[in-house]
Parts: sequence; C-alpha cells; structure tokens
Amino acid sequence: MPGSYIPRVIRRSSEYLNLSHLNLAYRGSRLIISDFSLGVAAGEGVVVHGPAGIGKTTLARVITGKLRPDSGEISVDGKSLSASSATARAEILARWGVVSDDSTLLLDRSAGENVRTSIRISSHGGQVSDDDIDSAFRRFGLAARRSLNPSSLSSVEKFLLQLAMAWARSPLLFVLDDLDSALDSQSLTLAIDAIRERYLSGSAVLLLTSSPELYLPLSWRHVAIPMVR
Repeated sequence: MPGSYIPRVIRRSSEYLNLSHLNLAYRGSRLIISDFSLGVAAGEGVVVHGPAGIGKTTLARVITGKLRPDSGEISVDGKSLSASSATARAEILARWGVVSDDSTLLLDRSAGENVRTSIRISSHGGQVSDDDIDSAFRRFGLAARRSLNPSSLSSVEKFLLQLAMAWARSPLLFVLDDLDSALDSQSLTLAIDAIRERYLSGSAVLLLTSSPELYLPLSWRHVAIPMVR
C-alpha cells in the first residue's frame, strides 16, 4: 500500500447504519455473531477486523440481508430494516455497493453490460452513458475487458469487475468483504485508491478484513469483532 494517502477529518454527521446487539447461531447451536453492535455515520470509513473464521463474511451477509440475525436490529437512517417492506429494503440496497466472494455477476451478458445494469438498478432504470461505463473500467484497469463475458475473466478481474459495478453507483455505503484476500497487492492498491475517491466524495465505507494493518494509512476507524466464547 502506498504511503501517500492524506488523512481526512471524518464527517460525523447523522448516523447512517446502526447494528444493535446482533446475534446469529450456526444451525441454531454454535454462536457465530454474539451481541455485536456498531454505528456507521454518513460519510464515515470503518474497518471491521478479526482473524479468519470469526464471522466477518457472516456479518456482511447479515448487513446486506442475505442472512437474518436470530436477534438484534439493523437500522438505516433510523428506520428498522426488519420492519421495512421488501420494496423499501431493495431500494436501500440499490444505493449500496456490496462486494464479496458471493456477489453475483451476470454471465448472460458482457462485463460492460454488468456495469450498466448495476448503475440502472441504483438509478431506478435511468439512462446510463457509455462514458460512465468507460470511466468505471478505466478506474479499475479493465478497459480492455469491457466487451468480454465475465466467465472469461481471471478471479482477480472478476473481483475488480464487482468493485467497478459498486463504484459506478456512487453508493451511499460500500460493504466490502476481504478485499485483500481476493486481490493481489497491485490490484488492492488500485481498488483502495478508487474507493477512497468515492469516500472523499461522501460515500460511507464498511470494510471487513483479516489484515487491518493494510488500511492504517486511510485513518479510518477500526473495530475488532470480539471472539465468541
């Protein structure tokens, strides 16, 4: 990681995302997440860290609605997600940029159309210019891959494509799971530079990792996931 990052004073405005006393047990027995709470302000960067197997990916899935917690509450802008309609939850997620190992690429269309579709979802079907798509591909070093099907990309390129899809949305919140496990050092630097650009423009970032030291130059808040006993 380069050492040229310029720390920014975090804009701690109103709390955007709140996780309150989340609990989740594996098949109803072994606790994976135990009484975990966290608040993320609008425009804030937060690094959530812990060793492999502690539950970071599970937490990301809970936050993004892929798993339901056994107890606890998730609120966005002060409104409970569990009490919101399916349509309201979908609208919230459409404004987020979620990237993880189980993110889905559309294999029936090109990489460029994947980015176009991502932007359309976040803009409720609005027009998407080719310049917007080109900008995302250039930002992640994928300019020569736009016309290819995602299945022909390397694993690193697929992950960068998912990042490009999220970045192109200018999301209110990034939820990023284990970037450093999926990317080589050069690609990770490229990705963090791009995400930092959106952060400086107002996006909040929730980044989950086993290697928090890689993100110290960003001067984001660090939160450790406690070991479940």
